[in-house]
Amino acid sequence: MKQEFIGWLFRLVLISLLVFTARVSADASLVESAKLNDYASVKALLENGVDANSSNADGSTALHWAVLRNNGEMVDSLISAGANPNPANEYGATPLWLACNNKSDEIVQQLLNAGADPNASLWSGESQLMKCSLTGATNAVLVLLKAGAYVDAVESVQGQSALMWAAAKGHSDIVRLLIDNGADISLKTIATADKLPHSCNTCEWKKSSGGFTPLLFAARSGDIATTRLFMEAGADPNESTLEHGNSLVIAAAGGYYDLALFLLQMGADPDSSDDTGLTALHHAVGGGLALLNGVIYDGVYRIQPENNLELARALLEAGANVNAQIWQDHLLGPD
Repeated sequence: MKQEFIGWLFRLVLISLLVFTARVSADASLVESAKLNDYASVKALLENGVDANSSNADGSTALHWAVLRNNGEMVDSLISAGANPNPANEYGATPLWLACNNKSDEIVQQLLNAGADPNASLWSGESQLMKCSLTGATNAVLVLLKAGAYVDAVESVQGQSALMWAAAKGHSDIVRLLIDNGADISLKTIATADKLPHSCNTCEWKKSSGGFTPLLFAARSGDIATTRLFMEAGADPNESTLEHGNSLVIAAAGGYYDLALFLLQMGADPDSSDDTGLTALHHAVGGGLALLNGVIYDGVYRIQPENNLELARALLEAGANVNAQIWQDHLLGPD
């Protein structure tokens, strides 16, 4: 009798294990089918009752993959089958973050309609609004803001915001949207140690004192249209960092002489300098010397010999100090 009971119990456990294994296999098949962008298989599995929220070991669900593959029809089917719109993988990435990364405006709207959290973020603090602002997904930025996305969220490493990222990439339409929705144009990055370019051909660890504002990001990218928006919003052209100087120095250092001229007209101090003593005049003259010697190079300080003489004249007319000295070794050209 005891042996019969043990045999019966063993068969019951075996059947349960087989059912569980089949269920796990089906769940894994759903994620794999979504990964392969196989909508027919995904649909069939859902119709057979497979859990729409099944996931891989890293937390990625079928919805993650459907969004990554930009398959709106699959996204709709998964949501209709009960898929959670807010799962996060081990990096904190949600389907909505992936949609922003893909610039998938329609899927962003789908997910928000399904209840996706507009303020979810990666473990680093990078928000979905920041990702959409970086990629240039203008319509997605708009719907995120309408859904209540926090406009001034910052990531935790350097304290950068959506406005900074949009400015850095020259997305002036998004910059305008963010400003119109209350983005703080005076936010500054925080001090950090980062691997930053320090000369033309090398990178080394250099501690950053922070202090970069959205305007300074625009100056570094050479974007006049975005810089104008910041000026119209009341930004100070003399915003500066200890390392890089004001917006004028940053623009001139990048070889963006038209932008430097504009900033000078907006009242930027012609004698502002970076932490080595370099001023906008140094960069304007350095660009001229490089042109005379046939030197053009691409690096941190990119010389583009256009309007450098015009900038030099304008700086002198504005009272720039012709005797400003560099107090640290610094190359104005390649080795």
